[in-house]
Amino acid sequence: MKTHHRIPAIIAAAAFAAAAVSPVMPTVTSGADKVLKYEFEDGNTEGGKIFTEGWAGNTSEDGEGEEMDMTSFSGTGFSYLDQKGTTVSVTADVPEAGLYELNICYCEPYDPNKKVQYLNINGVNQGEVTFPHNLSFSETSGGVVSLKKGENIIELNSYWGYTYFDYLTLTPADKSITELSPTRTLSNPDASESAQRLYSYLRDQYGNHILSGQQEYCGSHNYNIMNDPDKVYIKDNEEEFEYIKKVTGKHPAIRGIDFLVYNSDSTWDDDAAERTIYWVKELHGIATVTWHWNVPCAKDRTKRAFYLEHTGNTPFTTFSISKALEE
Repeated sequence: MKTHHRIPAIIAAAAFAAAAVSPVMPTVTSGADKVLKYEFEDGNTEGGKIFTEGWAGNTSEDGEGEEMDMTSFSGTGFSYLDQKGTTVSVTADVPEAGLYELNICYCEPYDPNKKVQYLNINGVNQGEVTFPHNLSFSETSGGVVSLKKGENIIELNSYWGYTYFDYLTLTPADKSITELSPTRTLSNPDASESAQRLYSYLRDQYGNHILSGQQEYCGSHNYNIMNDPDKVYIKDNEEEFEYIKKVTGKHPAIRGIDFLVYNSDSTWDDDAAERTIYWVKELHGIATVTWHWNVPCAKDRTKRAFYLEHTGNTPFTTFSISKALEE
């Protein structure tokens, strides 16, 4: 089956690149929590396309794909990003500075799994937004974003591309988020003194400061334990940390350490536990531990993996967390 991204020529002819379009007033939904709605076709695009007509048809030129419907868009059209680095943005004018729930109406008909794009706000990258596969326009969450009072530029930057965008909405974030005040008491009454002190410190930083962190780059390509007979563990996996110190003058406050080898068939030991202890006790840093969890590839099998079949990686596992408690 051919996997061309099919856009009918008659529709493609109706598309135009909007190099500079003046911001328009948003649609406002009445209610206690007003919803601000911005149409992407009214925004700006760099390298993308704006369509003013919809269509329905097959996703593949040979007709062996899925049936998609692009006719349910709102407003006067929708945008499309294909190549990496193309962008589409809208200027959102919000009445108050604060946190807003962002929802994006989109259509991603070409990849059976998902597409991923970058989200930028006022020129600053906010991370990635995942757009699951669908065949007509629907909404997905773009997360909770922090906006200043007045105009804010909200931009989608093509990473995986090949996604259509209809509009976005902004709603004041729920009070459970904006008025969150974490307790100063840990849930575990037997927590150690060091755990209590660490939690108190994190609680004091919450809402006031951001702690820097870096995941170490683990592996033989960046591992010198053979040349470190005294096992000064922090010398291992240090490339990123030395680079950050060279550029900023300081090490990150938090070090991420992966315990992958503690749950694999490998006999190689990268001393992750010892490196964690050294970072905390000797260098007085904060450690965060991650774990690539290997599970059996199939029931009653000893071979393990952490990939699922749809990733295309082997070996893969058929384990499902949703069935973990079934008899």
